[in-house]
Amino acid sequence: MSNIPTAIVPEKESTPSIQISNGSHTARLIQIIDLGTQENTFDTTKPATRQFRLAFETPTEKAVFNKEKGEQPFLLSKTVTFSLSKDDTPADKVSALTKVFKAIRGELGDRNIFGLIGGLLSVQTEINAKGYATIVGFAPISKDLDVSAKKFAQVNPSLCLYLEPDTFDNQVYQSLPDFVKETIRKSPEFQALKQSSNSQISEPPSFSEEDLDDIVNTAAMPF
Repeated sequence: MSNIPTAIVPEKESTPSIQISNGSHTARLIQIIDLGTQENTFDTTKPATRQFRLAFETPTEKAVFNKEKGEQPFLLSKTVTFSLSKDDTPADKVSALTKVFKAIRGELGDRNIFGLIGGLLSVQTEINAKGYATIVGFAPISKDLDVSAKKFAQVNPSLCLYLEPDTFDNQVYQSLPDFVKETIRKSPEFQALKQSSNSQISEPPSFSEEDLDDIVNTAAMPF
């Protein structure tokens, strides 16, 4: 062809939705999702670790993301390693999950991670280079803020997912975003779950508050 047209493909830019501002915000833990054991993609020399995805909503700070729904709380998430730091761990080495436990309870106490669901704490956020708010710290909230936050009804449902045959909830799994399910599918725990005789992955079970109560009574934290 002698007359080849020129068509420059435009670069599509991702436009962040409304983001919560930098600073400290009262938050309620509403999702605890077991991602299974994941490889360290940032440093391949480090061993793979069991990870959980924690999601929070902000009971006292809201915005209009959808005109039909009106004001909704902000949703923030953080992936943490499934381990707790010992008492003598230097402050700058304390795991994020240890900070979450202490922020919600004041101490470690019962090490069952699912016992944290519904807990209130303060999260520190910063807008990253891509324009999205990220959680960079956790802290307890004062008693007056605790009382104020409890006046706000929870908007989003509580979700718990544990990759163990006796408590795995396929309906919760199927409700997760695709990128989260893709991460879970990479884990050996999920692969083992599919092979289990108790697996419910192919048949979505009914979900009730009783199911959540059963899950909450399991999954003690390792040190």
